[in-house]
Amino acid sequence: NVPTDLRKAVAVEASWYDSIAVLDDGEVIAWGSNGFAQTEIPTIASTDTRSDVVMVAAGMKHSLIVTRSGEVVAWGNNEYGQTDVPAGLQNVIQVAGGYSHSLAVLSNGKVVAWGLNDAGQCNVPTDLRKAVAVEASWYDSIAVLDDGEIIAWGSNGFAQTEIPTNLQDVVAISAGANHFLVATVNGEV
Repeated sequence: NVPTDLRKAVAVEASWYDSIAVLDDGEVIAWGSNGFAQTEIPTIASTDTRSDVVMVAAGMKHSLIVTRSGEVVAWGNNEYGQTDVPAGLQNVIQVAGGYSHSLAVLSNGKVVAWGLNDAGQCNVPTDLRKAVAVEASWYDSIAVLDDGEIIAWGSNGFAQTEIPTNLQDVVAISAGANHFLVATVNGEV
């Protein structure tokens, strides 16, 4: 049930029970289940306002936003600390939410992870260099590096962290419950 007052959305995300959108003026609107207050957009404590949101991500029962100044705000289910944004986290350019963990990419390409780590989904590989994007699945995580290579970590129960050979020039990633999809520069999926 898309809200009738939703106008000019520039980004949308969906979790299991709710949906969230960023409008062209940076405002955020959320709808759906509110069992964990996931449709109640929080007040942003810094100098940014709710209209300064540049990106949004949804986990299973939690959501995250990035403001124009690179601040992260998270809300919703916090059973495993997935909405406890690490102190001092700044210069964030992208976020992702998994089942019960969260990821952020900093402007210098570093990846930060927090929340449930029972399958190593928050153990960012030490050899991960200059990430440009991340995605989070149920118990695993994936990053696209600035050279188009991808790295995945966490649970491998369905071979979801085994990167296909000769996969290169990745420009987009998406996560399912126990799998990942990538798109390459030539349009291959």
